Amino acid sequence: MALQMARPYKHPKTGVYYFRQRVPTDLRPLLGDKIVSWSPLTKTPDDAKVRNAAAVQKQAMIWERHRKQPEPLPHQQIVALSGKFYRSFMASLEVEPGEPSVWIALRNFLDRVAAAPNGLEKWYGSEADRLLLEENIVTDDHSRNRLLQN
Repeated sequence: MALQMARPYKHPKTGVYYFRQRVPTDLRPLLGDKIVSWSPLTKTPDDAKVRNAAAVQKQAMIWERHRKQPEPLPHQQIVALSGKFYRSFMASLEVEPGEPSVWIALRNFLDRVAAAPNGLEKWYGSEADRLLLEENIVTDDHSRNRLLQN
């Protein structure tokens, strides 16, 4: 019996391709759903295949994350993750850093974000989650909040 490769599903009416995957049996009590599905927003088959392959890898990391128990992050690891985010952000500004007035306005904005309740979560929560997912780290809420504050 041959194993079937993961492939994108084409919606019959719209023609938009979807990533679909069954929830592993060991995670069904935790997650409940039987199928995970989302659209990579494309109608071209070649593009859908490439995006589906990336989605399979990302979903495998998500499954593994659900299987792990949350662990607290030591300060050294929080600083290292903050540095990784900083380096990727600064690399995007290497060629054209912008005008000083823009940086002053940004600093003022970031001060307001830090002072607002749930401001750090609102502006940086998804980036922190993406970074933790990329590093295949499952942490507790306290460590995640420390990462946001760093």
